[in-house]
Amino acid sequence: MSVPTLHRTTPAVRPGRQSRATVRRRWVLPGRIVARDTAAILQLRDDVPAGLLMDVLDDRGLRARTVRVDRDEPLPDPRTLATAIILGTANSVVYNRASRWLQTELEWIRQADRADTPVLGLGSGAHALATALGGGAEPAQRPRRGWIRVETNVPDVIVRGPWLAWNEGLIELPPGAELLAHDRVGPQAFSIRGHLGAQFHPEVRPETVAGWVGFRRGEAVDGQPLDGQAVLEATSREQLAATAASGRLLSAFIDSAQRRAR
Repeated sequence: MSVPTLHRTTPAVRPGRQSRATVRRRWVLPGRIVARDTAAILQLRDDVPAGLLMDVLDDRGLRARTVRVDRDEPLPDPRTLATAIILGTANSVVYNRASRWLQTELEWIRQADRADTPVLGLGSGAHALATALGGGAEPAQRPRRGWIRVETNVPDVIVRGPWLAWNEGLIELPPGAELLAHDRVGPQAFSIRGHLGAQFHPEVRPETVAGWVGFRRGEAVDGQPLDGQAVLEATSREQLAATAASGRLLSAFIDSAQRRAR
């Protein structure tokens, strides 16, 4: 599938902020000449796995290498990768500014950008991608927990839905980013220089959603306790359509990344 929108650079939709943080570059492994047939998956929590992404990577013949950033595992040299995927955390970047791994993650994303290695940021991983490239993430008025539809500018890649929203932040687009999808709350997906950020979660499987519902039991959403049973019932109803939508989006990004790696 041709995905030209992942390659275009358009005028900034909204000005962003450049990070001034100085980071000790302790993450780079020695550079070496290798075939770029590996996808690095940056995972930050046990209960936020790559899910459906693993099927797409396997189908495209890419080797998946999971790196636990939260456990201080060394990150690979981005020049050796076909692509990288940044998974989410329990909270948005806006609530994790003091974490020991955040600045390392942001600096690594910038290195990947300079190496022309496409990065896919999912959930709060999209917040990290936006922040690293000069945009940001701001607190939302209330958390979002459930299935949503979006307005899409690229329906051949991102359909209207269903998509799982599970976040507490809002994306501030980096300069030069292209808005791909949005809803009444704000941006939901964007691309910039071959990277793709999606605030929703195309990677989730039903068992992951069930775990998140259990973790958030009792949380207030719109002034009421989270109705976990309603989320699980909606997950069951939406599963087939969501899997198809996710497969289309994830496959389009991986295909685009492999073309760039050749």
